[in-house]
Amino acid sequence: MANSLHVDLKVGQLVVLKNGMLVRCRGGFGMASFTMGTALLVEDMQGNTARVDGYDIERAVSEEQQTQLDDTLKAITELKDLATKYQDDIEGQ
Repeated sequence: MANSLHVDLKVGQLVVLKNGMLVRCRGGFGMASFTMGTALLVEDMQGNTARVDGYDIERAVSEEQQTQLDDTLKAITELKDLATKYQDDIEGQ
């Protein structure tokens, strides 16, 4: 088994690592339950990429939770963009 969950993971799926970090799967043999390799390529919420072992996964995030997180991250990004625009408008006056 290539990951501790013994399931096939999807590209883009969110998982929680044993250290508590939330990451998005990007590739690697650790995404498949039937491969010998365990390398898993992941991306954290800041966009930093890393290689972790498939056995470092604590749990997968449910589709419902993933949708909620994606919506929240989108709203945060929109608020940051709005704040930046507002700050630029103030500085331009």
